[in-house]
Amino acid sequence: MTHLSVASAMNPSGIVAGPAYRAFCRGHRGRIPLGGFYCAKYLQKAEPNPERLRVDMLETLPSPYGLVRYGVAPDHPEVKHVTEDFDVVARHPGFRFFGNVTLGTDVSLEELRSLYDAVILAYGAAGDRPLRIPGSTELRGCLSAREFVGFYNAHPPSLKKALALLPELPPHGDAHRLGLRPPSACVVGNGNVALDAARLLVKAREKLRATDIHERALDWFTHAGIREVTVIGRRGWVQSSFSNKELRELVTDDTILAVIDPADFSASLTEASLEELRESRLKQRSRALFEQMAANWDERERTDRPIVHLRFLASPVRALPHPDDPSRIGALEVTRNRLEGSAGAQRAVPEERGATRQEDGREYGEETTVSADERMREDWASTARDTNTTKPNLPDRSTLPTFLSAASVASSSRSPPSVSSSSVLPASLLIWSIGFQAVHAPNLRLPTVPGTGALVNDGGRILGLESDDSGRTTQGGVYASGWVRRGPRGVIATNIMDARETADRVLADLHLAHSATGARAEPQLPSVTAPVSSATSRFLGDSSETGSRRGLAGEKAEADAGDESTQNGKIQRASQPAEEPNARPEEAHAALPSLEDLLRRRAVHPVTYQGWLRVKDEEKRRGQTRGKPAEKIACIDEMLAIAHGEPPTAGIQRRDDRPSL
Repeated sequence: MTHLSVASAMNPSGIVAGPAYRAFCRGHRGRIPLGGFYCAKYLQKAEPNPERLRVDMLETLPSPYGLVRYGVAPDHPEVKHVTEDFDVVARHPGFRFFGNVTLGTDVSLEELRSLYDAVILAYGAAGDRPLRIPGSTELRGCLSAREFVGFYNAHPPSLKKALALLPELPPHGDAHRLGLRPPSACVVGNGNVALDAARLLVKAREKLRATDIHERALDWFTHAGIREVTVIGRRGWVQSSFSNKELRELVTDDTILAVIDPADFSASLTEASLEELRESRLKQRSRALFEQMAANWDERERTDRPIVHLRFLASPVRALPHPDDPSRIGALEVTRNRLEGSAGAQRAVPEERGATRQEDGREYGEETTVSADERMREDWASTARDTNTTKPNLPDRSTLPTFLSAASVASSSRSPPSVSSSSVLPASLLIWSIGFQAVHAPNLRLPTVPGTGALVNDGGRILGLESDDSGRTTQGGVYASGWVRRGPRGVIATNIMDARETADRVLADLHLAHSATGARAEPQLPSVTAPVSSATSRFLGDSSETGSRRGLAGEKAEADAGDESTQNGKIQRASQPAEEPNARPEEAHAALPSLEDLLRRRAVHPVTYQGWLRVKDEEKRRGQTRGKPAEKIACIDEMLAIAHGEPPTAGIQRRDDRPSL
């Protein structure tokens, strides 16, 4: 039988398969991504017999579904229907779920490779790219989109952090200070996550009350009273990453006014941008939506609807403190950009090169230390000085929409006399969504791509691992799927195709590996898609040069690291020789305890899928009392108690109380 293990996004988790073929999928930091569940789905589709292939999935949080549960906006319930597919996977007799188990803390990758024929890492990109401007780490009200999304989706670690970063609201009974002042927010980023944040901040509350948004977030949104959100992108609208579906949703919402400054619209249409438009049908379709927002520009002064302003060709310079409370943000200074470069390679260049490109000898965007006194001396209520700017390429007037006059086109070729290349936007909240990067478990020791942190791989198989001298399969191969495989880009459909390809690679390798070890030849498992042409005849083996391996929960690579028992909640170990890794797969599986035994010895209480369903039922019950689909439970201790059928005081150890490697 094959045992597979899959590890998934936002918290190391995994898929594992048993005595025939064993696969393991593992997630990271609380989110099993689509790559993990869909890898399991396609493996099951290729070999539905649980006597030949078993899959175990590990997840740090007690809850599965990952980004579908903790990343999808609450007003997009149709996207969450994919969990019905996941439930079908979980009901397969060859599938097991291990929630509340973390890679690198509760079990090591080396141990999983010894226990399973294959380990699939699918833990996404859990880290945010920081916004390296002064004030963003010092002022309250500045937080990343991941923290903000976790806030309204009740992701336990993100919710806790967001509550510490969000500005405090005035008392509800204070009639003179209802909501935040200024009632404005800035969102830096030009992708769907940024658009989700902006939309939800101003969406009609009666519409949000019918969703599964976390009740605490809904209360905050209601009393914050945000009336205008500025979404900032350093390049033009042609280069933005918004999907047409998200743009259309924003434009057609009759409770929100979406606007673009016509000058920004025209300044984005360089000759290179026009060439990019001609080469992309998607961009051509989005153009009408952007034109509609530009046509809405003059309505902003006479509307009573909240406004979402998409501002292009701008970069944040620094977050400025509020004049009444220097501990929180009161405004964001931005600088105006222009586009340079050829089609497909245009970059944003600050119009005021000398002063904004470099401050105090530091490159623009590099974080600097600014004292509170210096920040308080800033007059954030006024705009910066006027400057002359370099004239960009003018677009062909015949390509412009009718709402752009010849005068507006001419004025867009330079900063208008009344507009500075730097400006200050009032803001009580600053959110940034400028990219993500993979965060790996401690001591994972796998090759990564600089910048994104994605694992170096060939068609899903992790590179950089070596087999032993005899060419035998000594431990399960390691694979990747989703964002941790290719970097943080793509949508749900991209992850599905990615998972299919990784599953194909695993299936091809599993068949060849068994014949290479001299074990009983197994019939070839069917391929999910076309056969993988570059499949190797053996698994990649252990890269360690010694026979000892590092255990978990503080285990050291010493000669006395051996058997374990639990006493008073702590791990006790008896002296035992280190295990020999270069054994045949069957010998390795027999020598090591099962995953359940390993976790039991370490006082780890995994959550089964049935346990998760108890949590899910309780969330639905609580939601029904509020007239919503569900009210997510954000307390890990409470989730564990419900999953295990025990009261919250039963003493089940919290995630952050367990030691790491």
